[in-house]
Amino acid sequence: MSTSVYEIVELGDGEVALRRTDKGEDPMVIKIQFSKPLMDVLEGAYPQVAKAMMQKGIKMIGEIVGENPVAEDGQTNVLH
Repeated sequence: MSTSVYEIVELGDGEVALRRTDKGEDPMVIKIQFSKPLMDVLEGAYPQVAKAMMQKGIKMIGEIVGENPVAEDGQTNVLH
């Protein structure tokens, strides 16, 4: 199985994305956008909330397809 490297990036205006760093297919894998009122409530912590959402989603995807992209220590192979 080949290993892909991903990074979490802030695209602006409340949008945070997980993207592949290698060349080839569409690099954007997941995009999460927060509304302005929610961003105000989160007081700048929305990237951390998006990261947690992505980690949980990646873990669930791995369980569905029978792979474990999240290490036993709870860390994913994501650059920050």
